[in-house]
Amino acid sequence: MLDRGAIRWIESPESDRAYRRGFCGACGSSLVLEADDSDYVHIAAGTLDRPTGLRIAGHWYTHHAGDWDEIPDDGLPRDDALAGSERRWT
Repeated sequence: MLDRGAIRWIESPESDRAYRRGFCGACGSSLVLEADDSDYVHIAAGTLDRPTGLRIAGHWYTHHAGDWDEIPDDGLPRDDALAGSERRWT
């Protein structure tokens, strides 16, 4: 484990994209995800103060949804349409 200030990084070399994950050094919450082959760092939306200005881009893992989960019929893409792509806004 590498310690870089307040974020504690854990390497995941056997993951699909050699991710490394950043956790809060104080409480252990998952904060960020970074892949070696990406110019982007993925930030856990739940860590941001409101208002975030974020919008839902699609619904992931809907094929794993329980029968009690209500996935809105909002026209946003689901699983297969999202697989293999990352949507980014500037």
